[in-house]
Amino acid sequence: MSAKECLILAVLIVTMSVTVYSADQYVQVTGDNVNIRFSPSTSSQIIASARTGDIFKLEGEEQGWYEISMFSGEYRYIHKSLAKELPYEPITPGSVSARQQMYRAFWDLEGKAMAEADRRYPPTVDVMKNIEYSRILEDKYKLEIVHQINTQAPIYTKIALEGAEKNW
Repeated sequence: MSAKECLILAVLIVTMSVTVYSADQYVQVTGDNVNIRFSPSTSSQIIASARTGDIFKLEGEEQGWYEISMFSGEYRYIHKSLAKELPYEPITPGSVSARQQMYRAFWDLEGKAMAEADRRYPPTVDVMKNIEYSRILEDKYKLEIVHQINTQAPIYTKIALEGAEKNW
């Protein structure tokens, strides 16, 4: 194989790798009241309850569980028998005021989660438990808001980035 052919092959391999791995993957919940867990085990702590049709960004698979990305940035788990992979493109509402309201609602819930975590695990006593509990509550509360406004979890990232960029 000539040097030119090797270079073309290398470029094709890199291009195909980037294409395959750059597209986000998603899972849709197929069961009702599906437990989202802290770790991939039925004995693990339940973080929140997903509804039929809920969509989450897929981060990986582990021992028969889907590893999903949640609002806190933490990975949580849904059993593979209760969800399916699907193509999905997160689309935010066209109205700027609707996006601002969503951003503010998400922001308020972060404050609520932090305040509740501070009461339960004062940071001066156990900062690690405080942070972990705050993130758990953030995931739980923000999923509840997503259900209330009848949208999907993956739009959160777009809303959060836009809100931070525009200083809402």
